[in-house]
Amino acid sequence: MIDSVTVTITPKPLTIVKNVTPRKDYDGTTEAQVEIGEGNKVETGISGETITAKITQSAYHSPDVGAGNYITITYSLSAGEPDTDLGNYSVDGKAITSGAAVTERVSTVGDTAVGIDPAEITVAIEDQEKTYDGSAPEIVEPV
Repeated sequence: MIDSVTVTITPKPLTIVKNVTPRKDYDGTTEAQVEIGEGNKVETGISGETITAKITQSAYHSPDVGAGNYITITYSLSAGEPDTDLGNYSVDGKAITSGAAVTERVSTVGDTAVGIDPAEITVAIEDQEKTYDGSAPEIVEPV
């Protein structure tokens, strides 16, 4: 006869489905474009239980062009239905609680590395003339 049995129930891992724009042209800011799916709902796979995710911050690690950049996304999670117990779920191996902030680091989207591309610049040069008189030329700025 069995005297006792120990049962361990682990939180169900969740994936927050989102649309991340991995690259942008340099604009001097760390602002990143990230959106969560329809209604900010996170699918739990359990009937009658939903979780709502709200992005509280999304930013590139650096505002500069260069390799090694990534986007940090911070979510606030809450129960979407009264019977949803957030303690039954985890994100990236960490159990979640009501109002919990979950942070995720994204360095690739599909096969595309996250990063900031150099901004294009346009230079307009106008013809200028000067007859030699021994002095340095005066630079005239375009109007």
